[in-house]
Amino acid sequence: TNELKALVKRDAYECEACEEARLLSEGYDLSSGYWAYVCRLCNATFDDEYTARLHGRRCANVQFKRRWSCACSGERGLKGASECRQCSGWYHASCKNAKRAAWEVVDERAASELCLECERAAGSAPAGDSGASSKHNASRLRAAARAKASEDSAQLLSGLICTARDAVHVGTLRDGRVYVARSRLGESAGLGLFAGIAIGRNERITTYAGPTLFREQLPPNYDTSYVLRVPDSGGTLIDGKPYADAIYANKANPLNGRYVPTEGSVAWQQGVASMANDPRDAQKYNARIVFSKPQGSNKALCELAPMIAELIATRHIAKDEEVYFKYGSEKPFEHFRKAQQRRQLEMRQKEKKNNICMRKWIPVS
Repeated sequence: TNELKALVKRDAYECEACEEARLLSEGYDLSSGYWAYVCRLCNATFDDEYTARLHGRRCANVQFKRRWSCACSGERGLKGASECRQCSGWYHASCKNAKRAAWEVVDERAASELCLECERAAGSAPAGDSGASSKHNASRLRAAARAKASEDSAQLLSGLICTARDAVHVGTLRDGRVYVARSRLGESAGLGLFAGIAIGRNERITTYAGPTLFREQLPPNYDTSYVLRVPDSGGTLIDGKPYADAIYANKANPLNGRYVPTEGSVAWQQGVASMANDPRDAQKYNARIVFSKPQGSNKALCELAPMIAELIATRHIAKDEEVYFKYGSEKPFEHFRKAQQRRQLEMRQKEKKNNICMRKWIPVS
C-alpha cells in the first residue's frame, strides 16, 4: 500500500521490480548500465520521472531568468549569445552591432567581451579623436566622422526645403483633406485616418510627417509603432509618434467625433499618414506609401535632402472612408508583431520547461 501511494505521488505507473523485469525481457543488460532521466541544462540524473520533472522546472526557471543586457531582451534565445565579462549580462553580438551608432569607434577587444552598455561605459574612442596612431584606426575615425556628418546634414536639409506640392496641399487637418477619428477596425485599433473629401486613384492623400532619425537614436522601450523605415537610406527612420502625441495631448477630444491637436500646434499643418492603420486584409487596402525626393527650385539641395514619404490612393476613396495601407517592411516595429513574438517566445519557453529532462541509457563504466 505504501509503495502504491508513493507511485501515485510520483505519477509513476510501474514499481522497481516490475520495471527491472520489463527491461530484462526487452534484452537490456542491467549490469552494464541503467535508464535515467538526464537534465539537458546541468546533466543531473534522476531515477524517476516525477523528480526529474520538478528539477527540470526549477533548473529552467534559473536559466530562462538570466539577466539580459541586449537590445532583444533575450527574445532571440541563447543561440549565439555571450556573457558580458564585466556585468555578467547576456547579449548577442549581432544585436549589439545593430544598436551601435555608425559613427561609434570601439575597441575591438572590448567589443568581443563586453555588452554594449559596459562597452560604452568603458569609454569608446570618440569620433574625430586624433590620438589613433595606426592608419587603420585613422581610417575608421574618418568613416565615423562622415557618418555623423551625414546624419547632421540630413536633419538640417529636411528643414530648409519647402516644395511646391507642400505649398498647394499636403493633406492636413487644417485643410480638411483628412481627419482623425476612432478606427472602424475595432477598439483595439485605436484611432484611424479618414478622408475628409473624395480622393481619386493615384492622388496624394497626405504625407508621413515626423522627424528623421536613425535606429541608434531610439531610447530603450520607445514606442516604435509609429516609426516608418525609409528604404535605401542607410537606416533612416521617420518618427510619426510626435504627431500622435500631439493629438492624444488634447484633453478636449473628441470634438464632434474627431480627434485634433490643441489649437496652435504645428501638427495642424503636418501630414497625418502616421495615424493610418493596417487592417491585415488585402481587400481593405486603399492606399500605399511612396517615397520620393522633394522637388523645389534648388535642385542641388533637393537631391541632398532625405526622401519624403507620401500616402497615395490606390483606388477611389469616398468621403468619410477610412484610409488603410499595408505596413510591410516599411513599418518594422509595429506592436502587433512584437506582441506575437512575445507570445511565441513564452510558448517556446513553456515547451522547453516541460522537456528539460530526457530519458537516456547511462552505461556503467
